[in-house]
Amino acid sequence: MAAASEAGVADVTTQVAARVAALIAAFVAVFVAVPKPSPDHSSADDPPPQPPRRPEPDDCCRSGCEPCVFDLYDEAVERYRVALAAWQARQAKAAR
Repeated sequence: MAAASEAGVADVTTQVAARVAALIAAFVAVFVAVPKPSPDHSSADDPPPQPPRRPEPDDCCRSGCEPCVFDLYDEAVERYRVALAAWQARQAKAAR
């Protein structure tokens, strides 16, 4: 019975490690995806923001985590859209 219990603990440990790795990857994708330009930027120093990486279906553990990696992705997409609109406005202003 102890061997079965140890195997169960190993399975849970592996699942937790995989979940932590997925959360770290989601965090990096969310918070690194949208660069913030400096106030004295030129068009050469102001690259367009990059869209966040969509999590893979297996990145979600399907246990009802709050927030889920897909919630974090949705938030990152919204920040990306705002950053992209701001970048496009700066580009239009610089082109005048």
